[in-house]
Amino acid sequence: MDEGLRVNIKKTATRLFLKYGLRSVSIDDICNELHISKKTFYAYFSQKEALIESVLLEHNEKYIKKQALFGKTCPFKGNAIDDILGMIAFHKSNKNKQFVNFFFDLHKYYPDIHRKMLQLNHKKSCEKIKTNIMKGIDEGLYRTNFNIDLMSRMLALQFLNMLNLATKDLNKSIIRQSMEMLLDINIRILCNQKGLEYYEKLIVDKQLDKLIEDEPLKDEELDAIIDTYINETEEMVQTVNPLSRED
Repeated sequence: MDEGLRVNIKKTATRLFLKYGLRSVSIDDICNELHISKKTFYAYFSQKEALIESVLLEHNEKYIKKQALFGKTCPFKGNAIDDILGMIAFHKSNKNKQFVNFFFDLHKYYPDIHRKMLQLNHKKSCEKIKTNIMKGIDEGLYRTNFNIDLMSRMLALQFLNMLNLATKDLNKSIIRQSMEMLLDINIRILCNQKGLEYYEKLIVDKQLDKLIEDEPLKDEELDAIIDTYINETEEMVQTVNPLSRED
């Protein structure tokens, strides 16, 4: 089997998916673009869904590598609190409208694949957050009077949920404000007095991004973000924890 052709199929599919939308691109479109037969395509991918999963897995791997490279130049580096701030800075700098639309289509038209990816990302996020919590405790910056596994799962669910809101038709300023508020709340939940003093010093020293002065949220805007957040949380709890479903 030609590994080069497999790579070209994924590259071509990704380009077409981003340009025309996940649902609009057919296997025929991909084959015509590459001048190959559908028989050749099926020798590499059993169906369109298998191709989409492969594209997503590769995207996740590249995303992780890109985040690691960002961490080497990020101004927030050192302790566990710096790691969280660096992670959020990366997400704020990594704006790609095309991939937002890609994941919107994935959620809408391929819910099974979307659910599988959420479960995978939730597991990875839990592991990463747990590592951060253990580091913060070892550094004497985080509290110790909570269940680490439970806290890891809860925070992972919250952050994945907030990132998932980016695929919704909501005002981007509202999403940014919500992310900043969630970040601030969770740092304060994790930190002990020493950690809070360090975090507050970062704010005073203006090492954090200066908050943009936004217009006060209107009641309908606030209702929209709360309703969407609650609905997404209920859906994601069912997705990442199937045992919580009621028969």
